[in-house]
Amino acid sequence: MRGNKGFTLIEMMVALSVFALLITSIAGIFLMVSRSQRTTIAKEKLLTDARYVLDTITSDMRTGTVDYNVSSMSPHTLNIKDEDGVAISYQTTTSGCVQSLTCLIRGSGGNVAPITSAGVLVNEFVVSVIPSMSSSSVRNLKPAAKIRMIMRYQAAKI
Repeated sequence: MRGNKGFTLIEMMVALSVFALLITSIAGIFLMVSRSQRTTIAKEKLLTDARYVLDTITSDMRTGTVDYNVSSMSPHTLNIKDEDGVAISYQTTTSGCVQSLTCLIRGSGGNVAPITSAGVLVNEFVVSVIPSMSSSSVRNLKPAAKIRMIMRYQAAKI
């Protein structure tokens, strides 16, 4: 044997294979963590939006009264009058929403604005007010609302 220094072709191929396997594993882990982070951010955005919507409706219902006199009493609309008698309406729509998604809007005194964030799609908004109509026997009780919202996050397409 001569005293050749260096690597043989087989040693180089083994080292290259181990390196490629290592890089592939690291890239897979990175992609998995990245996907998990995007999912977590989307769920956090949905929870934040749902909490904001419910807090806003709760605040309006505590300070106001349910408007039973509105002709369009629909299970998909909640009508409230605030302490000043100004009508407030909650309903879903696609007009005025970002990315033409279905969003939840709050209308008050002629001002209508979406209260869900961009990218949040409201698939369902159903409200059941108890009691379902104004009654003199329950005049001193505040009505309760049972709200069912189904929301989904739809990321913007770039």
